[in-house]
Amino acid sequence: MRISRTAGAFSVLLVLGFSGCGYPRTEVSGQVSYNGVPLAKEGGAITFLGPDNVAVNAPIDSAGRYRAKGVCIGPNKVGVSYSVAAPKATRRIPTDPEKGVAPDKTKVDSPFLTPESYALPETSGLNVVVEKKMVYNPQLEGPPIK
Repeated sequence: MRISRTAGAFSVLLVLGFSGCGYPRTEVSGQVSYNGVPLAKEGGAITFLGPDNVAVNAPIDSAGRYRAKGVCIGPNKVGVSYSVAAPKATRRIPTDPEKGVAPDKTKVDSPFLTPESYALPETSGLNVVVEKKMVYNPQLEGPPIK
């Protein structure tokens, strides 16, 4: 049995339409704040995870602003991360023979300026329903950044 090219192309488009490629997308922009003030640090990124389970990342500039293109319209989980240059292992864990802590163990500082939980959309607690060309200003809270 032979299928015409038109019927074959239609079948492919039909399958793609039901496979998640048809989600409408938009641009989202805004400014990230931390403890009530714009987060004016370099090295940040924002991630939108939409109902299609495709992550869209965008850099955050030194004034806390971002512009994410291709974000899926609908409910999104959001992650915000600010990486430090390299994690530091600077603090020694005290030796306690009763607790079994070895003297050569060190505690590694977090690789993030903001609380680690914000780094992943699944753990950040940040959620937004994205609409066309919207402005979203995430508000983060945590200990002061050093």
